[in-house]
Amino acid sequence: MLGYLYVYAFWVILPLAAAYAFRRGGNAEREGAVVLTATAIASVSVYLLGGRHDQTNPWLAVIDLLALIAFGRLAVRSDRWWPMCMTVLQAMGVLSHFAKMLNPDLRGLGYQLMAQSASYPLVLTLIYATWSYSRRQAIPANSTFPSSSESAGSR
Repeated sequence: MLGYLYVYAFWVILPLAAAYAFRRGGNAEREGAVVLTATAIASVSVYLLGGRHDQTNPWLAVIDLLALIAFGRLAVRSDRWWPMCMTVLQAMGVLSHFAKMLNPDLRGLGYQLMAQSASYPLVLTLIYATWSYSRRQAIPANSTFPSSSESAGSR
């Protein structure tokens, strides 16, 4: 039970992060939340249907690859840095499936750690991106900051 605490914590943090992105984020943050949530639900569905974490599962590879494509698409369309970060993190999961396919003797725990190591960083990146977006939105559009020449002349 305690060994799966990180899994249970993830399923508490992910919906909170997605709700935060929908409440305070922009379109990019919302799209990121949808991709993350859909990927997590689809992955759990594969496990519930009999998938094992210690064996290569082509469905998990397809799910992760589709998430990689979705994050890559978001990174190309967005003017923010974080979708590229999420794309790279998702690529780590995709590469773990290829590593397991190339080396079937890779131990189950090693494969599981490689495949799931980006889960928390992805969610934390979404939380930070949403916080950053909401902070930018709180700055009035007509606010100006004094230039360095103006502040130097006031001495």
